[in-house]
Amino acid sequence: MYKPGDRVWIGVNVVAGRDTKGIDLRGNRMCRVDSTAVNLNVHCWKNYAHYASGVPGERVYG
Repeated sequence: MYKPGDRVWIGVNVVAGRDTKGIDLRGNRMCRVDSTAVNLNVHCWKNYAHYASGVPGERVYG
């Protein structure tokens, strides 16, 4: 069960020839990861309703 202050980490292997690990999602519960061979972006929202509302997500990496 999620509690305030808990962290979730994403490990993405090999972005632009390097390992990317330990992206702090800052307590958000809905995230989208977009990437190309040289770029990675992670945007997050507090919950699905916030995501579905069309509000731009918080950029937590990229």
